[in-house]
Amino acid sequence: IDEQALTEQQKQHSKDPFPIYTVIDKQCKQSKDGDPWFEINPYEAGYSLTGAFVDTGHFGSQFHEGSKKNDEGELDMLYLQ
Repeated sequence: IDEQALTEQQKQHSKDPFPIYTVIDKQCKQSKDGDPWFEINPYEAGYSLTGAFVDTGHFGSQFHEGSKKNDEGELDMLYLQ
């Protein structure tokens, strides 16, 4: 079980290419509303076509008009899988 946080991979991959995880947002794909491709890496998470990204450490928090409303803490790899 991998309970490591994504930001912990920043140090592991400082000189090597780091992992980029891609996910299809099921709701966006079904409604054909917006960019269905979601990208996660050790530094940021977000939608590549729209350029809407947050620091990976804040991924899972709630935002409204660019301001963080609720800090949920960083999600671990087990949750993301």
